[in-house]
Amino acid sequence: MDSRLIAVLIFVAAALIMIAILGSSVWQTVRLIRTGHRLTGQCTEVYQEVRPGRRFAPLWFATVRYTMPDGRRYALDARTRTRTVGELIMVRARTEHPEGARIDEWWQLWWRSLMIGSFTVVFVLAAWMVITGWLAATA
Repeated sequence: MDSRLIAVLIFVAAALIMIAILGSSVWQTVRLIRTGHRLTGQCTEVYQEVRPGRRFAPLWFATVRYTMPDGRRYALDARTRTRTVGELIMVRARTEHPEGARIDEWWQLWWRSLMIGSFTVVFVLAAWMVITGWLAATA
């Protein structure tokens, strides 16, 4: 089998997998927005994590506690820089999966899909380049 054909198959498979992952991420966010409860939570802690290699750029997190309509209480740790202890924060959570809650802000809801989408574009473009190169070589 031609090595270029193998490269085409690998890049196309990777692009298709990335498209499926992106679709799943977008679907989860849309489902959370449409069917999730909009709850008021409260920031109970703001803390900093220093990770290896990021000594000069620490990551800040906030713990937000919220109560589901059935009375069960949960906590959400979200990456942030602008939260203060005691602040009221809107949270979206689904009854079936309350642990998967997210802060109800555009960036907090969509950042995962945007990051996956960026990688997906790279994989699709790479697959397109490999396909057109293979087609040009076989013509």
